[in-house]
Amino acid sequence: MRYALGRDEAGKGYALNDPREAEITAALAGKEGAAPIFDALAALPELLPLS
Repeated sequence: MRYALGRDEAGKGYALNDPREAEITAALAGKEGAAPIFDALAALPELLPLS
């Protein structure tokens, strides 16, 4: 989940090496904290292998 934010612990941004980068970035815009970030990622179709 930390990687998906596109920034390191110092706040420096980096590009996600993922074909769904734009979708992930949009879903996480403004999200802070583990629960909201997880919920946003889990809501993306077929991103996480949830049962």
